[in-house]
Amino acid sequence: MLDDAALPDDDDLEIRLGARLSTRAGRAAYLFYDEENGAGGAAVFTDGALTSRLCFDARDTQPVRRDMTEEIALVGLDPSDWIWVPASEAIEAAAAPLVGGGIRDDDDIAALIEAASATFLTRPAAPEPAAPAPDRARKRDRVKGMMRRWLKG
Repeated sequence: MLDDAALPDDDDLEIRLGARLSTRAGRAAYLFYDEENGAGGAAVFTDGALTSRLCFDARDTQPVRRDMTEEIALVGLDPSDWIWVPASEAIEAAAAPLVGGGIRDDDDIAALIEAASATFLTRPAAPEPAAPAPDRARKRDRVKGMMRRWLKG
């Protein structure tokens, strides 16, 4: 969702998940900050719809800014700030209504996840198939047959 110029289709997993979470909670946000590779930003969903996206990406030779409608090449970036200041501002703007201010980079995002006591989700193991129920009609027929033979006896 934040990696490509075009927005994903409505049936994309990220879109469906964000829409469903925001339908239940009113608002949901994806926060992304990759310090090692030079990218960061956020996408916000409100009441089941993607309402904003802002990402700054310098992983290719030309840094870009992506929003809801376009991707724009960034020229003349201050080398001391590069993309970090605008990426951090985008993250904080998306996170603030949900969790308050101060979420600006990957360390802040990690601390937020840890504070929520989030853990990796695993699917529960499938239940063991139940043993087939004994065919009571067959057992009854065998018992009837044995009783008849014994009574004739």
